[in-house]
Amino acid sequence: EMANHRDRSKKVVTTEGRPAGVGARAKANELAAKHPIKTFFSKLILDMIPTEEGNWRIGAEAEEEVGRILAELPRYWTARHDILLRPNWNVDHVVVGPPGVFVLDTKFRSGDVKSSRSGIRVNGYRTQMAEQVQNQAREVSTLLRSAARMPVWGQPVLVLANDVGGRAEP
Repeated sequence: EMANHRDRSKKVVTTEGRPAGVGARAKANELAAKHPIKTFFSKLILDMIPTEEGNWRIGAEAEEEVGRILAELPRYWTARHDILLRPNWNVDHVVVGPPGVFVLDTKFRSGDVKSSRSGIRVNGYRTQMAEQVQNQAREVSTLLRSAARMPVWGQPVLVLANDVGGRAEP
């Protein structure tokens, strides 16, 4: 199981049963403690002016919401949250069920989202979201393959946790 896996070449430290969004929430709290006045005014104006703390807090809320939805899956599904792959690199959710393993990366974005073979654009700007979740899925697959000693592939899934407009393509 990933929670107990150790690879000598990488430091993999994970704990089973971490709550969804716990890493992002901790980072938001750390930034809020460093910049309490900035955080206060940011919250006061409903995050209309983005701050680093606000981005982490909103991201944590999105991950927590996805965690609540995943908790409603039938009992033959298993979901693990906030899995640390390396320091400063985590997977938001890994879900295992009858059809396989799914690696979910939760993002909170607003605006016009378009996907194509060349990637994902938000409001016309190219993002690295697809590449990031694919890298996470490759890493999780490698860890699972090593632990299970059999072929395992984690399907990357990008979760947009808010209402976005745009064209949806596979």
